Amino acid sequence: MPTMETAASAAYGLRPPTLADARTAVERAYSRAAVEIWRELLASARLTGQEGDRPSLERLLAAMDAYPDGVMGLCARALRIRLESHARLTAAFAMTHPASRSGASS
Repeated sequence: MPTMETAASAAYGLRPPTLADARTAVERAYSRAAVEIWRELLASARLTGQEGDRPSLERLLAAMDAYPDGVMGLCARALRIRLESHARLTAAFAMTHPASRSGASS
């Protein structure tokens, strides 16, 4: 049975960002320096890089915001916009698809 989040993701074609998405952003922005920068960000956020929960992603985004480089801040902002957009679309989906909340098929 799909969760509300997965149903909303399918309906709107937008999935929440992950640590892997953040790493991809770092790799695209910093190419050769990305490996070391990624390690610094994980250490700063006290993460292993294997986490999959929203609080861990938010800690990483805070570390990205604190990184002394405007490009990293822009990467964090883009991921945060996507995270918040997904949360709001999921909430809108829940309000407009009450059958999905109860587990009944729509």
